[in-house]
Amino acid sequence: MKLTSQKELVQFLKFFQELVAEGRTDLSIEQALELWRQPCPCPNDPDSTLAALREAIVDMKAEDQGISIEQFNRELVEQRSRRADVKRSES
Repeated sequence: MKLTSQKELVQFLKFFQELVAEGRTDLSIEQALELWRQPCPCPNDPDSTLAALREAIVDMKAEDQGISIEQFNRELVEQRSRRADVKRSES
């Protein structure tokens, strides 16, 4: 479990605390670190970013409120957790 800086350690600690707050006490530190290091679903892809922004503008014009940042974060943690579960089961 090698982290390269104090800043990374603080970021990981925050992520780990969020996992615990979500009830993910079944993960080891190593599993949580692997989950934390998984790449974002849209890494630097301007086309998908632009498409997502256009879709959001259409939704806003239709008065769609979207979801709160808290709900987004919960869903992101759950998604990452499921990917980690699948990865573990494949091992």
